[in-house]
Amino acid sequence: MPSEAEVHAWVVRLGTAPAPGKRSLVGHVALRLVLGELTGSAPERLRFERRCGHCGDSGHGKPHLADRPDLDFSLSHSGELVLIAVARGHRVGADVERVRLRTDVLAIARGSLSERERRTIEAGRTDAARREAFFRCWTRKEAYLKGLGAGLAGGLETDPDLAPGWQVCSLAVGSGYAAAVAADRQLALRQRTTLWPPNPKLFEIPTAPRPFRVRSPSGRAPLVTHASSQSGSGSP
Repeated sequence: MPSEAEVHAWVVRLGTAPAPGKRSLVGHVALRLVLGELTGSAPERLRFERRCGHCGDSGHGKPHLADRPDLDFSLSHSGELVLIAVARGHRVGADVERVRLRTDVLAIARGSLSERERRTIEAGRTDAARREAFFRCWTRKEAYLKGLGAGLAGGLETDPDLAPGWQVCSLAVGSGYAAAVAADRQLALRQRTTLWPPNPKLFEIPTAPRPFRVRSPSGRAPLVTHASSQSGSGSP
């Protein structure tokens, strides 16, 4: 369980195991496994509620655990990566994006982002540098807006690096991807376990066992794996 001075982040590297149409499902399963382990609950028994940080309505918006209002989390997936961030007692947001080569980053930046972000992107001397700067800005913005609980309704012109009291950290998650985590106070970011999903067919079963830990071959960090050949498919 994260202390109140930390944000914990998990990276799920899906590879090509699950079909593209099932990657969102696998991401939600991974979230249940993480939250189940942190709370000591069976992942399939977790109950979620929603609350919008923009209008305050409980019918939509950011999901929360029904019986753990102190625990905040954020889930993002793109391409073959899933990013999960968890904080206790504070708001947190996470975003990961596959760097798309066909995206017209200058047009989007000029039409949507803040003046400071536009200058940062336009300062790149090559297309690759401008593209890298754009996706770095974009993931930091989305992580912040998701942390607010407002999503894109919070305003793309908002500059997360100028938001009072918020800390935004970019993550190195591998070539071809950009990622960021945001929290509503100065917190230590701790990248935790990399989750390695098992055979994707297991995610078709609508129940999930309690996970257990085994040591990774490197001995540096434990892996979260499954106690049986079943896994959950519920989503917040």
